[in-house]
Amino acid sequence: MDNRWMRAARVGDTDELRQLLEAGMDPGRYVLVDQGMVSTMAEQVTALHLAAFGGHLAACRLLLANGAEVDALTLPLERRESGDTALMRAVWGCSIAVAELLLEAGADVDDVDGLTGDTPLLAAARSGHPSMCLLLLDNGADLYAFNQDGEGAMDLAADSTTLETLQVWKASKKAEHLAQAWATPLPDPGSRARL
Repeated sequence: MDNRWMRAARVGDTDELRQLLEAGMDPGRYVLVDQGMVSTMAEQVTALHLAAFGGHLAACRLLLANGAEVDALTLPLERRESGDTALMRAVWGCSIAVAELLLEAGADVDDVDGLTGDTPLLAAARSGHPSMCLLLLDNGADLYAFNQDGEGAMDLAADSTTLETLQVWKASKKAEHLAQAWATPLPDPGSRARL
């Protein structure tokens, strides 16, 4: 049954997933995947991790509707660190639609990958996906987060388009803060207490 579950999630077969769920399969069940399948190491993953990596929106929606935990971590076999979430897998799989779904379902936008120390934003910048970077930033990702090597999103930007996207977003937020500061009236100097 595990092979059917894993295959259905990996290819986004919602009919098979639905049948297995109706037969009592736990949507949070972990399965072992071999090195190279979706990661550089052997690990245990949930169906949501596999479907998110493949960009299978309908499968992710079905799994979440049936109780899959949006922030479940992968379980690497070779190391003791925690793994990553389905949102990180959606970033690696370059699926904006799945990332949006996971964020709407309450995914932690700044969850740290236990192996690299990257947040989803750092992974998106490293992979050169400016639209994914914007989605994450617009959903509260911390532009100033850094990984275990002390690198931030702008340090990791894979290309000039991604770097420019991050810089423009940062500048627009700075402009918003300045506009808000200038719009706030100063207190009346006569109303202040005197010493």
